Order: sequence, then C-alpha cells, then structure tokens
Amino acid sequence: MITGYQKLTAINWVKILAILFVLKMAFLVSGMISMIVLKMFGALYYNKKFTNYRLKVEYRFVGDTTHGAPSWGYRDGGIQYHCQPPSTLELNQPFPVCLEYNLLGGNGKDERPSGEICANGIYVEINGKRNSSYCTPPTVKRTLNGDQWITAEIDVHDGKIRQFINEEEVIQFENPRYDSTNTIAKKFIIGGNDAVKEGYISLQSNSNPMDFRKIEIMEY
Repeated sequence: MITGYQKLTAINWVKILAILFVLKMAFLVSGMISMIVLKMFGALYYNKKFTNYRLKVEYRFVGDTTHGAPSWGYRDGGIQYHCQPPSTLELNQPFPVCLEYNLLGGNGKDERPSGEICANGIYVEINGKRNSSYCTPPTVKRTLNGDQWITAEIDVHDGKIRQFINEEEVIQFENPRYDSTNTIAKKFIIGGNDAVKEGYISLQSNSNPMDFRKIEIMEY
C-alpha cells in the first residue's frame, strides 16, 4: 500500500470545449465526478502541470453508450497525461497531444483488457523500441466486466512510466518524445528538444458515461 497521496480538488477541474468536445457534462456528486456523454468526446482538465508523480483514480462505467457512437466507444474512456496546455487546443482538434491510459470495460463476452497506452502526437519506447501503433496493449491483460469500481494508477518518474490496475502493473515504457511529424505536436519542440517531461492531466470518456472518485496524486 502506497501512502502520501493528496486529493486533486474538484474545483480545479476545467472543462475544455471545442467543436468535437462540446459533447459532455461533468458534475460533482458527493465527492464523485460524473461524466455524462451528450454525443461523443470530451476532456476535463486539471489546471496545473505535473512532472514526476504517481496518480491514483477510482473509476467505473455506468449506463449505456450514447446513440450514434463509434463501435469502439463502448465502455471506453481514459486518463490523459503529459497533455498539451488547454489554451493551445485547436477548435477542431479531436484529442489533445498526450499519453493516454486507455480505460476499457468488458462486454461479458470478449476479452477487452484495460490499461493499454495510447500515444497522440507523442511516441514512447516499449522494451527499448519505439511504439509502432497508436495504442499498445498492456503486457498483463485484465478484462473488467460490470459496474465495479476499479483503481487505476500511473507512475511517472524521470521519463519512466508504469500503469497499474488494482495495484497490479500492466505495462511500462519510457522516454516519451513529441512526434515531429505531427502538425500540432511539433509546435512543442523547442530548440530541437523533443523530450516530454511534464504536462497536464485530463479525464476522458469516449461515448460512455463514467464516474470518477478519489482522484489523488503524490508528487516526487
């Protein structure tokens, strides 16, 4: 059991709205953030950058996937981190430049392991090699069915990153760098330095309502 976490207060979460993001409501009920999807995508930013830290979030999927959502949007959400500043999001930009801990819920039939790493405008090294796809499945595969509360953790320390489900490490990687071929990400490469060392944290749900509670962080 790791101690030393501090709560991220709800008052500091900021909705980011753009053409593809004006699709969600988020509200606080008894210390819990509920994200109700009106159409498809959105982001809820915390208004502070973080560098080295361990983030812990409890989440669950609730309700039905919104009508008209893409098939992959079923019980699909995420914790986005190393995000670009919210003030730099473009009006028609579907997702921020970031790393994403992809949260998936099971459908009771198929294997849908949660905890993969998705990289938008950033690439990472997995087992010494640059990731070759947008999303990389976790090494340890756990499919989580039903409306149970699940604990997700992200540990970021000097360029080394680990992701956990219910205290079990499911994937690790390192050396995040901005992708110079990405039109938006290349704007954050200053003086040839493409290393990603800090960024914002945001909560995301793709087309399916979600609840988040006990959002805590421990900075190193």
